Amino acid sequence: MRNINCVIIDDEPFARELIEMYVEKIPFVNLLSSCSSVMEATLLVNDRTSSKNIDLIISDIDMPGVSGMEFIRCLERKPKVIFITAHSKYAVEGFEVNASDYIVKPVSFERFFKSILKVQESLSTGSVDDQTLFVKDGHKIYKIDVMDIAYLEGMRDYIKIVKKDESSIVTHSTMKKMLDELPDMFIRVHKSFIVNAKNISTIYGNMVELKSIKFKVPIGKQFKEDVLQKLNINA
Repeated sequence: MRNINCVIIDDEPFARELIEMYVEKIPFVNLLSSCSSVMEATLLVNDRTSSKNIDLIISDIDMPGVSGMEFIRCLERKPKVIFITAHSKYAVEGFEVNASDYIVKPVSFERFFKSILKVQESLSTGSVDDQTLFVKDGHKIYKIDVMDIAYLEGMRDYIKIVKKDESSIVTHSTMKKMLDELPDMFIRVHKSFIVNAKNISTIYGNMVELKSIKFKVPIGKQFKEDVLQKLNINA
């Protein structure tokens, strides 16, 4: 099992100490530094020697001055990120900056450990940015970068994969099979639709609006609770 070198950023001493305690409980996670501000963390990541060793940043979002979200956006080399915050309103933004996970306080050890395992798996298998999907359309097999997918639509025994440039491929498959092959950022929001969470612009009522293409996806009543939970949004 690969070791994970992490940095903690949180301006609240109690919250920072809690995460430090959680990290100490996990034998394959090494704490490189625990920072009380973004400025302190900036000095660390700007050091070429130490920055190369950082696999994971565990950061609060709401902090004085520069927020944790703004800090991650500015990094040229982005390690894995777990956001921990008291607010669920940043969930969609968290997906946009390719965060591995987004935890709403209070944080239990079980929830934190689940996030660490997700990071561990991602580091072992490679970045989501590099993941591809091979699908058959007619007599041709297409290679698709998962990051290029906006949403998928189920059509009886077929799935239409719609990309961010609005081009599409139709393949013989099922919603369950496709969801099993896609990374966690893909969420089933309706019996006929799976969306790329990083491509969500807004959620209002029972609709999801996608930002790359002018298309609104309905949220099925039976899926809404699961969608909100996966995005860490309080109903």
